[in-house]
Amino acid sequence: METLIVSRKNDLLKRAKLFHHTKIFSPEANDYVVGVLHEPDGFKDYQSGKEPVVEADELYDLDHSSWLTVNHYNALVLNTSNMLIADIDFGDERLDRHAGAKDWQQVCRNLEELHLLDEEHMWHDFIFKDLTAERFRFAEQSYRVYRTHSGCRVICTSIAVPWQDKGRRAKRFMQFLRSDRAYIELCGVQKCYRARLTPKPWRDKGDGCCVCLHVSTEGKKLHVAPELEEQLKLHDELTLPEHEWAELA
Repeated sequence: METLIVSRKNDLLKRAKLFHHTKIFSPEANDYVVGVLHEPDGFKDYQSGKEPVVEADELYDLDHSSWLTVNHYNALVLNTSNMLIADIDFGDERLDRHAGAKDWQQVCRNLEELHLLDEEHMWHDFIFKDLTAERFRFAEQSYRVYRTHSGCRVICTSIAVPWQDKGRRAKRFMQFLRSDRAYIELCGVQKCYRARLTPKPWRDKGDGCCVCLHVSTEGKKLHVAPELEEQLKLHDELTLPEHEWAELA
């Protein structure tokens, strides 16, 4: 089974490498310009430009709610419109406005207090007569917590949370966990969640690198919603370490 996972992962990385950005000489401009050597099946608009799409057909059974792209520094990125992902930076928020927690244990403690968010959520919906939201409770869901190079990544696994209604619920959840403000803003612009799947090039030291370490599973419904299974499988196969000595990048 492990051999199959490694083979699938390597195949996807090879596909992504075809669309890595590089400098190409343009006779028209008489200068080097940034471009890709191979034409992808399509592009997705991104805040800083267009990102080439990497097809995962025959490797992962992704539906229309998720897609893979290569970003401007050649990292493979999972984009998803229904798998709630929060990104939290570590540090002292008095010194860094992007910092949201001291460590991953504090993030888990914050997840244990999601009932406070639900109480505020219910009151807000009562005031604005949005009774449909009454059926949803953040505290009743399950979450996978991952340690990253500079913080934490939290993924809600028990229920799909589509980016709709201007991401109202998702933004409240991210703000409650004190997610990176820039990430929240980016999700709003893109109308989806994003997760980097490969190391940043300037941190990549080869086979000994990984993006995440799974450090905890929190919540009451310790299962994965069927519509999220394939996305989560792809995420974990690409980001988790193949070796115990792997370094976060």
